[in-house]
Amino acid sequence: MAEVEIQAFIDRLDACGQRDARVLELPDFSEFTTTPITESPGVPNDQRPFATRVDSIAIPQFLSDKRSSAETSFMGLLPQISRSWISFDNHLFLWRFPNPFDEESPENTQFSSHKSLDNTIMLVTLAVPKKGVFSDSVKWLIVIVTDSEVVFLGVQYHGDPSFDNITLVPTYIGVALESSPLCICSTSEGRVFVTCDDSNIYELDYQGESGWFNSKCRKINLTSSVLSSFIPSFFRKSSETEPITMLKVDDSRNILYALRSSSVTAYFLGSDGNQFEALNTLDFNLTPNLNKPVEIASIFVVPKNHSHSVHLVAITRKGHRLFCTTNPN
Repeated sequence: MAEVEIQAFIDRLDACGQRDARVLELPDFSEFTTTPITESPGVPNDQRPFATRVDSIAIPQFLSDKRSSAETSFMGLLPQISRSWISFDNHLFLWRFPNPFDEESPENTQFSSHKSLDNTIMLVTLAVPKKGVFSDSVKWLIVIVTDSEVVFLGVQYHGDPSFDNITLVPTYIGVALESSPLCICSTSEGRVFVTCDDSNIYELDYQGESGWFNSKCRKINLTSSVLSSFIPSFFRKSSETEPITMLKVDDSRNILYALRSSSVTAYFLGSDGNQFEALNTLDFNLTPNLNKPVEIASIFVVPKNHSHSVHLVAITRKGHRLFCTTNPN
């Protein structure tokens, strides 16, 4: 009996080792950080390309024509449904962009549009619909953020599930904003977070029907208590009053990252993805061995299947990469 248990234990260790061996770990960058940048054999320093263009996709002509007459215009990508989006004031357009690596990818001639908003569109993202709120035909939600409200649209597809043909349907779910929005993101569980210029993170909690005490959608302040609103800003840390410029979600670890100009705060969303707890704030200006001041331009999540030790990469304004972790060890 003991031999059987020992063999089962050995088999379990072997299985764990094989599983860990399949995890792609980030390469060791030490050789790049210790080698002077001037050592680039055969290529002068000022002639080295920063990036190589693989392909380019032109904006459809009729959208380019509209852009010249719009007062404000924003654009971005929705890769989950193979769409680009562009806004002209309060008018939203989606079009399917061709995949440069797929010869059979359709041309960018399939369009969808939405124009029932009164205010300027500033941000657009996709969110997974919460279970039990919408019909099964709604596969995604498009979250539109204007300068004064957030509106949810449903995405239905026709035919095969490759989203060749989609329809935008109204959900009649939305909420007003008292402050100017800065960024928005969503989790794989369907939670939607938005930040405004008041330095707070809000969760947009929606439901199918309104009740006596709850509307269809409400905005929950996750980072500020009622009492803190009565405290003058000069009594609070500067990092607490500085606007959040970017939100990124690590669904593999259930962590939400909030970027300010020189710091990143990590929030744990719970093992089930339905909680919210502040973990820690990393202020790069207080980090040793870095030239001050440090300004962070962007952050990128490193999922668990890419690295166990590196969880986040921060890119400075000068192009330096800073590798971060939430592991205290």
